[in-house]
Amino acid sequence: MSSRRQKKQLREPLILILAAVFLFVSLGTGIAGCTGTAENIRKIRIVIDAAYGGDNKGNTGLVNESDYSEGVTDALMERISYDSRFTALRTHEAQTPLAVSDAAAFINTEQPEFVLSIHAAYDPDPSVSGMHIYADVPSSENHEQSLGLAQQLQKTFEGQVSSVDVGYMYYEPYTEGTFRLKRVGLEDEQPSDLETWSLMKQSEIPVVITEMIHVSNADDVGRWANEQGYADAAELYYQAFCAYCGFEPVPVPEPEEEKA
Repeated sequence: MSSRRQKKQLREPLILILAAVFLFVSLGTGIAGCTGTAENIRKIRIVIDAAYGGDNKGNTGLVNESDYSEGVTDALMERISYDSRFTALRTHEAQTPLAVSDAAAFINTEQPEFVLSIHAAYDPDPSVSGMHIYADVPSSENHEQSLGLAQQLQKTFEGQVSSVDVGYMYYEPYTEGTFRLKRVGLEDEQPSDLETWSLMKQSEIPVVITEMIHVSNADDVGRWANEQGYADAAELYYQAFCAYCGFEPVPVPEPEEEKA
C-alpha cells in the first residue's frame, strides 16, 4: 500500500472525529442558555413582568407600584433591544391588568430562560428603604437557577441602593382565612408547609421577583421613580443579565447609530 493511501485512510477517521466533536460543541452551546459562558449561539429569551396594571395599582404611597414597575419595564425593554443576543418579552402591555395565572400561562408558552417580575414595596414607616430580591423557594425545581440570578442581581445593585437582601417570600396564616407575607433570609430555616409567590408556583421557568424601592420612602421615590431613575434601574438589570449569562455588555449606541 502506498504511503499516500495510508495517510488518506488515517485522515478520514480523524476528520470524522473532529466533525463529531464540532457538532457536539455547537449543539451544546446552542442549547445551554445562561450557563455563564459567552459563546451561546441562540438568543437568550427573557420575560419581564411589570407588577399590576390598569385599575390595580398594587402598593400605593408617594407613587403607585404599578406605575413604577411599568416605567422600569419600559426602560428595560428599550435597553435590552440594543443587544441582539437577547430577546425580551413582556407579560402585558403598560396600563393593562393581567391575572397571575394568565402571566404564568404566557411564560409557560414562551419558555424563556428566566423571568424578572418587577414590584415595589411599602412600609408604614416612611424611613424604611432597601431592595428586596426573592428567589424561588428551595423546594422548587427552579430554585438553583432562580437563586443564581437573584444573587447576581444583588451583586450588581449593591452600592447603588441603600441595601440589598436576597431571600424567599411565604404566605403565613394570620387570622382565619387571611395571610400575611413572611420574608425569610437565605440563612434562615425554610418553612416546608407554606405557599410562596403564585407566579413562581405556577411558572415552569425560573422566576426572580424584585422590590427595588419602597413607594412610601421619599428618597427612593425621588431617586428612582422618574425617567432618569427608570433608565438607571434598567441599566443595572441589563448589566446583571449580562453577567449572569457570561456576556460583555453592549453599550447604548449614540443617537445616530442603528440598533444592533
